[in-house]
Amino acid sequence: MAAAMMGTEFTEGGRMTVPKDARSAPGIAGGARARASAGPARDLEVAGEADFMARIAEAESAAAAGRVRRAESLSADWRSRIIRE
Repeated sequence: MAAAMMGTEFTEGGRMTVPKDARSAPGIAGGARARASAGPARDLEVAGEADFMARIAEAESAAAAGRVRRAESLSADWRSRIIRE
């Protein structure tokens, strides 16, 4: 089964809006609370040690060029934006 794509937006207060069609399909009412998580779009398959080392080198290059952020930095940034209820 192919995954459906949906567009959402974040409010300045850190809330996420979900289109009505996406809420209605699983029976989620407006104003309901939900949890969401993100993961890779596809499973990662490593074809041996050489492939693994090549992926590490590619990741290090991307980090050095500023194309990615360390998970700790991203997590801290997101935590600082969460509205504490």
